[in-house]
Amino acid sequence: MNREPDDSIADGFWKLAHKYGLGRLLWCSESWLAILAALMVYIFALQDVIAVNAIRMREFSGQMLTASATLFGVLIAGFSITVSMLDSKLLAVMWRSGVMQKLVFPFWWVSAFWIVSLIIQGITWLVSSNGTSSSVLLVMFVLEIGITSYALFGTLWAIGAILRFTFAKAALSLRLDQDQGDPSEHDR
Repeated sequence: MNREPDDSIADGFWKLAHKYGLGRLLWCSESWLAILAALMVYIFALQDVIAVNAIRMREFSGQMLTASATLFGVLIAGFSITVSMLDSKLLAVMWRSGVMQKLVFPFWWVSAFWIVSLIIQGITWLVSSNGTSSSVLLVMFVLEIGITSYALFGTLWAIGAILRFTFAKAALSLRLDQDQGDPSEHDR
């Protein structure tokens, strides 16, 4: 398979992020929804609607660790399904056209946010048992909600991308069958 060196997935995370468009990744509906979720949690916490104390934070962070790890697994499974649907001819066409990199990179991007989310939740879980002040716990809680929300909305976007890709592949297959004639008709 022939490809230009600058189209390699080995270029690295940040180079691919730049090619994909950082602005497109950061200033999207997922970002605004995550900011809104974090802002709402912050406002509710300031009004004492949500009690931020060490015991609750430890329980919440432990539950979020489990949920986030599960959703991270769903994202990886979705990516695996997407890759398994590729045949070598379609993969080559997608690679040469740059579509493959645009399909694959968002999974990598959202995976990074799940990892950051898991790290923040783990740190929050650990420090909540060390007598950390409520203001520090509040900041960690809001950060945890914001990053996790972005990762969650990004995972939903990735699932949508899988569906769009599946529909596009089915439409392409139907078109190719029509252009080449359905081989099953020749067997009759």
